[in-house]
Amino acid sequence: MKNMSIAIVGVTYIGAVAAMGAQPEILSAIEYSLNVEYDNMEELESLSPSLKSKDPVEFVKERYQLTDAALLENIIALSMKYTPSETNATNRSYRRYAIDLIGRYGCATNLEYLSSIWRNTSDYAREQAIQSTLSICSGTTNFIATAREALLSAGNGSGDFQNHVYLTLYEYWRSDDNKASAQNASIAQFFLESAATCGWNLFVDRCACEMNPSYRHSQARRDNLSRNRPPNLTGEQAEIYDARQRDAMEPEQ
Repeated sequence: MKNMSIAIVGVTYIGAVAAMGAQPEILSAIEYSLNVEYDNMEELESLSPSLKSKDPVEFVKERYQLTDAALLENIIALSMKYTPSETNATNRSYRRYAIDLIGRYGCATNLEYLSSIWRNTSDYAREQAIQSTLSICSGTTNFIATAREALLSAGNGSGDFQNHVYLTLYEYWRSDDNKASAQNASIAQFFLESAATCGWNLFVDRCACEMNPSYRHSQARRDNLSRNRPPNLTGEQAEIYDARQRDAMEPEQ
């Protein structure tokens, strides 16, 4: 469920950092763990499967003998090292990475900090912040409520952020082996409700059909698509919307 693609940190890197370093050194090591390239394939193949599959940031934790709490403290410090007004692309990626890691290592006490990021419509890291928030809230009664609040607070011109929230929910639903779980049921219901108010978003429409098969050829879907169809649609978008409306008119199989 993470946006960042992290390669393996090799043995060379493990030996390159000194144990028990000061915070600036640890922050640099966490930064280094993002998108590290491992070029020595011969050495890579000599590693055990457990070592090859290890998360790079775990190497930082072990090398500096950090507790879970200490690792999280440094991750949060890295997320604050660069500001929401940062313009350097590399520094932005470090901040996004740190905020993404909070979702993996954080807990409920970090939600207020994360919400201050995703509520800021001008923050470039808000997608990572809401994803980490939902990760922490997963399995709790706050999961859907948080997603709903994020969508309502998205602000004008925040379509990408809204789509990211929907996509994150869909990925949770898709990855759950137990499709009858309470969380999956709540996600399916949420998409059904969302289809009534944002039928113009065809991703929401598709997810609502996939999660709720009886919705696909229902009168409710036909009404939603008709009511929410954007005016003056032309070209490919109009063709896609037309196809959805024709599909909704098909009889139930």
